[in-house]
Amino acid sequence: MQSNILETTLCTHDEPLIFPLWDSKKKKPVPLIVGIVCKDQIVVASDSRTSFASHMQEDTQKIRILELKYGKALVAHSGYTDLSEEAVDILEERAKTLELNHFRDLPELAHKVISDIFARQLAPYAGSTLAIESVQASFRDNQGFVIMLAFYHQDKPYIYTLDYPMGGIQKTTTHFSAIGHGATLGAYLLQAYTDPNMNSELGIAVAVYAVETVGKHD
Repeated sequence: MQSNILETTLCTHDEPLIFPLWDSKKKKPVPLIVGIVCKDQIVVASDSRTSFASHMQEDTQKIRILELKYGKALVAHSGYTDLSEEAVDILEERAKTLELNHFRDLPELAHKVISDIFARQLAPYAGSTLAIESVQASFRDNQGFVIMLAFYHQDKPYIYTLDYPMGGIQKTTTHFSAIGHGATLGAYLLQAYTDPNMNSELGIAVAVYAVETVGKHD
């Protein structure tokens, strides 16, 4: 039986850390990434299942640390991995020279990366009689992915989510966020069990509970 490593990440004012919690003996967990703004840190946790064009992989690290010019951030991805990992690779490289002068600078950079990938994927359809809306819908259904960003700017925590191919940027207005196929149930659990005044130790426990619980509903 395949073991799936559940990982969690803490985003602090100083040094984000990524570490595995334990091996969860599950088959085919529902993909889910959660972010929780706690009073001392931002907690980001995910399952380890990813989808490729030809197969599934059950041991992928979905969360990375972005090294900015002055500081760090977290990025997590869920969905069609061929493109989502490429997007994170590009973002990781471009972010190295990014100065966060405004809290939207990093989300805007991620949006530019996603837009560039969409333009490239759309190029073969130039001159086609297909409506762009139809092509976009096909991309969404067959290649769609979402990205979560977690970071601090001027000591204030932020969580943003972006989606491909629609290109929307969403700033989380509550203290939590959930993305992936299990996002609806994940958000319900986070709404019920989190509080903006909770510490990160409890936040990790709730994040793990949410990912594990959603995993049982495949």
